[in-house]
Amino acid sequence: MRLNFFSPHPEPIAEADRPLIDQERMLFLVEHFPIGQQVNYYPEYIRAINFQTFIIGYRINNKFIYSVDDIANDGNGLPIGFRLGRAPTLALAGVTDFQLLLPDTSNLEKNLDYFTRAELGRDGQFTPGNALTLYIQTKVRGVPTLDTKVVRRQKLPNGPFAGISTVLVTPDFATLMLADKRRKQRVQSTIAAELIFGIDQSPFGCVLADFAEQSLRIGLAHGKEIMPLLNEGESVLITFTIGEAKNFYQIKGKVFRRSDEACVINYEQLHKYGKFTPISMMDVIEIKTGLLNHKA
Repeated sequence: MRLNFFSPHPEPIAEADRPLIDQERMLFLVEHFPIGQQVNYYPEYIRAINFQTFIIGYRINNKFIYSVDDIANDGNGLPIGFRLGRAPTLALAGVTDFQLLLPDTSNLEKNLDYFTRAELGRDGQFTPGNALTLYIQTKVRGVPTLDTKVVRRQKLPNGPFAGISTVLVTPDFATLMLADKRRKQRVQSTIAAELIFGIDQSPFGCVLADFAEQSLRIGLAHGKEIMPLLNEGESVLITFTIGEAKNFYQIKGKVFRRSDEACVINYEQLHKYGKFTPISMMDVIEIKTGLLNHKA
């Protein structure tokens, strides 16, 4: 038996009357967010801030487990409960409290510019109540995603991670899903743009065809027959103006996909305040709003 989560229209796999964690949720969790798994995350729904972390344990009813061997399975390999020390196996239906244990990665904030750090609040990304969205990068269509909320930072008094600074987060099981990589809210455009790439290459005139969260697509301008030969992962710069000259944007990113007619670029940084900084959700909203209200 194997449960299928690869729906063409991903929806949260939760109903209000279900227990905190049942076999369907637990199977998704151990397949995509198991103990020992390296995951990506972004805090406070700011997708431009992207860090890596590890799931180092689960906390079930106030007791920690640090190994997948402590998850009890049935004869078909499906999770049915947890082995919490010497006590009898705790069935999934008996779980009333569940958290994930992560290492304290506060030091990663040092790589952010002042304005981005300010978006996280005075006490940083792990302020109690802050949101952390965990996700796994995959080569298939679905991206396993889970929203969590910070409970606290702590140093454990005992166990394999005693004395190490950690972060406890509570998962929102209603958000367990395989997010569709293609389900991005794209704003279409015909604004003139320039692609800057390579060494000693002249800027390439193009069109900003659409703009979405995390990526943009450029197309051929009138009179152009083919996109420059760009490699996947190659760093490029896109410049364009929305309306008045003060709304001039310079965006750094990497080539995701290229064809003769178009190029998709995963953007990373925006030039503002005299330097390049990670693109925030507010930057995305500003650009989208400008594009939606631009009069050709």
